[in-house]
Amino acid sequence: MRILFLTKYTRLGASSRYRIYQFLPWLESQGVEVRVSPLLGDSYLRRIYGHGTRIGFDVAVSFWRRLVDVLHARRFDLLVVEKELFPYLPPWIEEGLVGQGHKLITDYDDAVYVNYQEKLLLRDKIDRVIRCSTAVIVGNPYLADYARVLNKNVYILPTAVDLARYQTIKEHRRSDPFVVGWIGTPKTLMYLREVQGALARLSKRKSLVLRCVGAPPTFGLPGVAVENVEWREETETEQLLSMDVGIMPLTDDAFSRGKCGLKLIQYMASGLPVVASPVGVNRDIVKDGVNGFLACKQEEWEERLDQLESDVAIRSRLGQEGRRLVEQFYSLQAVAPKLLEIYNEVVGGKLVSR
Repeated sequence: MRILFLTKYTRLGASSRYRIYQFLPWLESQGVEVRVSPLLGDSYLRRIYGHGTRIGFDVAVSFWRRLVDVLHARRFDLLVVEKELFPYLPPWIEEGLVGQGHKLITDYDDAVYVNYQEKLLLRDKIDRVIRCSTAVIVGNPYLADYARVLNKNVYILPTAVDLARYQTIKEHRRSDPFVVGWIGTPKTLMYLREVQGALARLSKRKSLVLRCVGAPPTFGLPGVAVENVEWREETETEQLLSMDVGIMPLTDDAFSRGKCGLKLIQYMASGLPVVASPVGVNRDIVKDGVNGFLACKQEEWEERLDQLESDVAIRSRLGQEGRRLVEQFYSLQAVAPKLLEIYNEVVGGKLVSR
C-alpha cells in the first residue's frame, strides 16, 4: 500500500507531528510505503508564533507545491489529508479527486469548521470536504458527532504519544517553588487567562511558579511568577518532568470542545497529575479524583492546585493513574494498529456506501 500524506505543517506543527508524522516509522515497519507533503514549512510557523505575521509569497509558493503534489496523486493507493488541502479556498480539489476515483481520508483534531462560519462564501467548506471524503478520522466524540451528519464512514482515533519518548516518569517530592506547568503554542496562551485569578491568589500563600513551555519571552500574568521556556522537540519531555502538575484550562465554546486533549495526554504520560476545565474531551480523559481533577470556577482551580501543592502522595497517585490510562488508550503503541486497520479498510473498499 502506498500512501500520500498531505499535512498542514512539518513536524514543527503539533497537529501534524502527533496526527501523522509520529506514525510513519511504524507504518513503514509494517510494509506501507509513505510519502509526506507538508503545505506550510517551518519558516511560516516560526513567523506566526514569533511575530504573528504571514508572508504572502511563501504561502503562494506553498500552495503551488501542494498543487503539483496533488497532480501526482494517481501514484498512490490512498491520500490522507490533514483537515483540508488549501486553507481558505473552496474545496474543489478535494471534490475533484474523489470524483476521479481517488480514495481520500481527511483527519481532524480541531473544530476547524468554526473558523469558516462567518465567511459567507466558505461557510460550508469543511462540511463539503467531510461529505466528499471516502472516510473521516477524528480525534474525539464531539468531532465525530459533527462529521457523522455528513459522512457515514467516520472513525474516532484519539491523539496519542509515543511512550518510547516518555520512558522516565516523574518522581514526586516536596518542591519549592511548586511548579504549575503548561505546554502549548502562542495561539493557545489565551486560555491561561481563565485561571489567572486562581494562580494569583494561590501565589500570595504559596511559593509558586507557572512554567509555560512554548510561550514567548514577553508573556506574563498579573500577580503570578511566570517562567517562559522555548519549546524544542528534543527537550520537550525533560521540560514536562520539571513540572509538578500540568494544567489545561479552556473556555467552553464550539472550538474548544473540538480539542483533543494533547496537553493532558503529555502530562499524564510523564506521570504528572492534571487539572483541567470540564470541556469537551477533557471530561473523557480526566476522571475527577482518579487520574486528575476537573475545575470550572476560579475557586475550584485554587482549591485543587492548593491540594496538590500540599499533598505529594496525591500527586503521585494521580500521576500513576494517568500514566496507566495513556498506556492503555492514548499511546502510539495502542493506537497505531487501529490506524493501519482503518487504512486497510478504506483501500480495500470495506466501507458503508455513501
